[in-house]
Amino acid sequence: MRQIYDLCKVNDALHILKEIWGYDTFRTPQDQIVQSVLQGKDVLALLPTGGGKSLCYQVPTLVRQGLCIVISPLTALMEDQVQDLRNRGIKAFMVTSYQRKKEVDYILNECVFGDVRFLYVSPERLKNDLFLARLKDMKPTLIAVDEAHCIAQWGHDFRPAYLEIAQIRALHPNVPLLALTATATAKVQEEIVASLHLNQPVRLAGDWLRPNLAYGVKFTEDKMGQLLQWLQIIKGSAIVYAATRSRVEEIARALQKLNIGAHAFHAGVPVFQKKQIMSEWLDNQVRVMVATNAFGMGINKPDVQMVVHWDIPQSPEAYVQEAGRAGRAGQKAYGLLMVNESEYQEGIDQITLQFPQREEIAKVYNCVADAMQMAVGSGEWQSIDLRIHEWSERLKMPVRVFFAALQILERAQFIRLNEAAYQRSKVQYLFSHAQLLQMQRMNNPEAQLIDVLLRMYGVNHDGVVSINEHEMAKAMRTSVLYVEKILNNLAGRKVIDYQQQLQSPSVTLVVSRVHTASIIIPQTVLEDRKEKALHLWSSLWQYVRSESCRSQVLARYFDEEVTVPCGICDGCVKKQRERTEEDWKSVLIAQINRVSMSWDECILVCKNVSSVEVIDFIRIQLDLGVWVEKQGVISKK
Repeated sequence: MRQIYDLCKVNDALHILKEIWGYDTFRTPQDQIVQSVLQGKDVLALLPTGGGKSLCYQVPTLVRQGLCIVISPLTALMEDQVQDLRNRGIKAFMVTSYQRKKEVDYILNECVFGDVRFLYVSPERLKNDLFLARLKDMKPTLIAVDEAHCIAQWGHDFRPAYLEIAQIRALHPNVPLLALTATATAKVQEEIVASLHLNQPVRLAGDWLRPNLAYGVKFTEDKMGQLLQWLQIIKGSAIVYAATRSRVEEIARALQKLNIGAHAFHAGVPVFQKKQIMSEWLDNQVRVMVATNAFGMGINKPDVQMVVHWDIPQSPEAYVQEAGRAGRAGQKAYGLLMVNESEYQEGIDQITLQFPQREEIAKVYNCVADAMQMAVGSGEWQSIDLRIHEWSERLKMPVRVFFAALQILERAQFIRLNEAAYQRSKVQYLFSHAQLLQMQRMNNPEAQLIDVLLRMYGVNHDGVVSINEHEMAKAMRTSVLYVEKILNNLAGRKVIDYQQQLQSPSVTLVVSRVHTASIIIPQTVLEDRKEKALHLWSSLWQYVRSESCRSQVLARYFDEEVTVPCGICDGCVKKQRERTEEDWKSVLIAQINRVSMSWDECILVCKNVSSVEVIDFIRIQLDLGVWVEKQGVISKK
């Protein structure tokens, strides 16, 4: 009887898949994931980038006609999925930190009393007591945690709310939980299982290694020159990842000046501009998307032929996911990374800043407690506005170190930071740069503020900058309230668009103030996390410096065994170039038999051989009918 019931549900799932998304069948292991979820089991699913993770929770939810709560890391990702569901006639909402209380109340009421199928939330929402109270009244049939690797990647560092997702299990212990990610080591998988309190989860994985994706690393001091060279050789759409917003803007502007169609994409770009930028890129109106790691999750553009990392990514997991956005249509594609020698030590220095000394952590704790005027043994659940710039200056401590100490104290459950502590206000210039410069020359308070804005934050090509009113007030030698007033005045005159934080950043004492000697940070909070960060960095540099097959190096990191070299990465190609003339012909034959390539790609594979020789050899194979050419692409007949 159970088998008949399960078969009926699977048939329902296939019907919904066809009716709403237009697919006849699920991919492997989508079908197994959907079936396990429909059986009410907890599931840890590892699907490659572009593997259709969202369908694994969307389809079962529609089969059950219930509510699915989706915990997702990025607002942009949630927006895209909510809009896609609505376009298909499915009722879906999202709750973010930027929504007004009235709007959030309406959405939560709809989830309790209406026929909402999907509610997308950030992990930080699970720290909100009011939200948790309303969540208790809901009757979800499935909980999905998207990009679950972020629990290990982000949770211990700058988004501790990721470690509190399991709270939802306490409210709905019998609801199945689906954790989804693209890649994860065995250790990270265990961390996901433990953090989410998964109950005997079914573990299902797809193959994240793709035979058409060629990895490569280039040591260079001229990254722009190298990027231009790759763009000339490798045709098709491209993504360029950079570490900071400013660098993204800089690269995009440089490409635009060279008449290469490029857009900049990062968290500071307004929603309406993101949609336009995305539309133009998807429609091939521009060739290159330059972005931070805020771009890519949930994005599917089949014709991306190259993903370039300008900076070393955060982890091998991030690298594989981001590089994996190339070649989804099965064509030859490239995942390329640029590095220089100085970056190794720079990375070590940055990691060191993320883990302050115990003495520094104690100073930060006492600074907060002193500002609250709390004596030892008092202050439990007392809060104060977070004045991080004022306090860090008082301690003569870099702001970044001060904030890192706060995050560690939060992880150790001495304090709690609200959502606003992780956000900043934004300004979008509505006047042109020339008009702003003209205003700057005037002798009035608004001119002074414009001058400070331009000097401190500059002007991005889209006119959007993230600002800190405290920093501006300090630069102007005035109060924060005065800065906010002038910003609002400029917004009223349509000079700027001012998106102020909806709530002030605050810090709360979770327990009563303790003596400095009692601030015992567990070893796992400091040394273990630092060791983990250094391990990730070391693993990346092992990959960077390796001369072996790149796919094999990555596979070893993910505790997998790949016995056959990929044959197309720079390590494999280098070895191929060292072979005899007859060997290069054999290699080229093997490559063409495996994946179609353009004339330029064939020449690139045989780089140590003259292009004339390569072309002559290809023409012989075409004349013999061994290969065929279509629109400049060589394929096996």
